[in-house]
Amino acid sequence: PAPVIASPAPLPAPTSLADLPRPDACGAEAGAAYKDGLRLLREGNYEQASGRFQAAADADPACAAAQMRLALMGPYFVAPERVAQAYKEAVKLRSRLSLRDQGLLDAYEPMRLRDPPDRGELSARLLKLAERYPMDAEIMALAARESRASPDERLLYAKCAAELDPQYADAFQAMGEIFALAGKETEALEVLEMCVRVSPLSTDCLWQRSEIFRSAGRCEELEADARRIIARSPGTSLGYSLLADALAAQGSASETLREVLAKRWERLREPERRMEQAAGEAVLAALEGDFVRSETMAHELDALAQATDEVAHRARPLRYIAEIFAEVGKGAEVAKVAGDFVRRRRAWGRRVDFGSTGLRGNFFDELRLLELARGGGEIGDDLFAQEAERFREAGSSVLKLDPRLVWTVSSAMPVRTAAEALEALASFPGGAPSWSSSPERFPRSGFPYIFTGRALLTAGLHREAAGYLRAGVGSCNVLEDPFLHTRAHHWLGQALERAGDSAGACSAYGVVVARWGRARPPSKTAEEAAAKIRGLHCSETDLRSNKQ
Repeated sequence: PAPVIASPAPLPAPTSLADLPRPDACGAEAGAAYKDGLRLLREGNYEQASGRFQAAADADPACAAAQMRLALMGPYFVAPERVAQAYKEAVKLRSRLSLRDQGLLDAYEPMRLRDPPDRGELSARLLKLAERYPMDAEIMALAARESRASPDERLLYAKCAAELDPQYADAFQAMGEIFALAGKETEALEVLEMCVRVSPLSTDCLWQRSEIFRSAGRCEELEADARRIIARSPGTSLGYSLLADALAAQGSASETLREVLAKRWERLREPERRMEQAAGEAVLAALEGDFVRSETMAHELDALAQATDEVAHRARPLRYIAEIFAEVGKGAEVAKVAGDFVRRRRAWGRRVDFGSTGLRGNFFDELRLLELARGGGEIGDDLFAQEAERFREAGSSVLKLDPRLVWTVSSAMPVRTAAEALEALASFPGGAPSWSSSPERFPRSGFPYIFTGRALLTAGLHREAAGYLRAGVGSCNVLEDPFLHTRAHHWLGQALERAGDSAGACSAYGVVVARWGRARPPSKTAEEAAAKIRGLHCSETDLRSNKQ
């Protein structure tokens, strides 16, 4: 008889989020909400998806799959305390998870149960998981977005995810993010436009594109995408947050900004709603020069933050208070607030990770308070240098932050003398660029441009400083930090004045006076800017040419 030839084993089929089964161990209502959450994830609606996973967990707390999904959502749309709770619940219920989901749960242990989070270990575990499940679109996309493989490798993972599931918005969003971080803005915008086409209901693709517009100062386009997000997902907060940023950068009235932000706040869950409202009111009041109200709201935020021991949340209101005191000339109070923070901060944890480009959440507020403590004599130069080095090490090796951003806050921000500035500029990651060329493209934020520009100004490189400071104040980040943004206009005025551009200097100084010229208590920065305007004999035309 003819020999029997065994048929080859079938190749594994591609797996999309739509292919994942409804969890058997969950109740009917929870299972339906969970599947709806997966659909929203695939469409690229992260905030909506988090709400559905929360609904699933509320309907059936023993639904392990829902708890796992909440644990993976991170700190953006789910409170850090809820993320930690969901992770622990999912671990207790892990036997009810599929082997695949158990692998995902294990991969995120370094981010959810360690202090500080270990992004490098997360990366290693995700890459191993990608080897085990090479036909799983979600795992490929997570390897692209969360791993610390090279940009080329991450791009390959993202392309693989898109090939496995051509309707998967996260795959295209990951490609856009990778291109943007590499400074390839044209390629990023092209792939994000493709993302919108393959997933017309996606808000995440629009958000990723809006971050490019924000950093590049394309605030009208940021506004347009914010309104598109609101049209697609009117019940979520993201679009209103972006719209407020865009309108603030275009000089809209504070009443307009407050109306938009109120719509954002009412769409948040407690306790985030009260905390974000207090923070937002403090920021708006600071932008208006109402430092009395800003301080009041910062104290309210500080009271709300007492419920957490997360250093990022404890540092934010204290920095606001210290910045207000610094602006109105209360040096002793600045030192007291910053020094008190320094003495207490070791009691708090650092368990929340805000992503590879997250400055404030990861350590900006803390390092700024340390800088203010040094200025007030609460700590010495040696201790500050040790802390800055610790941040550099943690940012690079543990949190795996973008090294350019680590440099801006740990090396460029603290400079006080020309010698310190030149030393910091020489230490730019990968070698100092030609500072006289177009500004180095930093991802997502005006902070790096401003800190780099101030370092160049301190070093005496005035024309170069003006380029970076223009990029910083021109980004759509007014509400990110009105203290820094307004002072940056003052530094820009100084750079332009010293470079011989009196009209440009008048315009920059004019922004400071327009915002804080009638501040209560009076603003030291505005008083200095007003003196500069008088000394330069600025015309009304020069002053009107500024962009708020």
